[in-house]
Amino acid sequence: MFPLKKIISRLFFPVPFCVEILLVGLVLLWFTRKQRAGKVAVTVGAALLMLMGNRTLSSQILNPLEHRYPPLDVTTRGDALPGARSGKLIVVLSGGYTNDPRIPTDSQLAEDTLARVAKGVQLYRAMPGSKLRRRRRSSPALTTRGASVEASSRIRRSAVTRDA
Repeated sequence: MFPLKKIISRLFFPVPFCVEILLVGLVLLWFTRKQRAGKVAVTVGAALLMLMGNRTLSSQILNPLEHRYPPLDVTTRGDALPGARSGKLIVVLSGGYTNDPRIPTDSQLAEDTLARVAKGVQLYRAMPGSKLRRRRRSSPALTTRGASVEASSRIRRSAVTRDA
């Protein structure tokens, strides 16, 4: 049931959804007599794809969500941080990873993952008494994710030393 849910949910992501509309329009154009419906579907699919791929529109949609909470200021230390008294756990989510033992650990992590680990270490150093954790995946099918967690863990362990 879970794999079926994952497959079906992926079909409703913006780009696949637009491609599906385009494909329906092309099928209508090529294999049926419903030329007008095919033209409408192709036009709607292409227009949606262009709108959803437009940075200005996506920024206008995301800005209210991104600016709902101000970023945590890590220029000061300790209890001067807003939220430092209540936030004692810093969680770093893993992302992309290249599993190649010939390259350094920090180069194996994707750019966004490395940025997340660096920010997590920065917050850890600025918040005394906090703990830094990484998100773990227990699924054996997610070996690259697990490797990503291990690589980020090695970087975290090597970078995290509190100032005395």
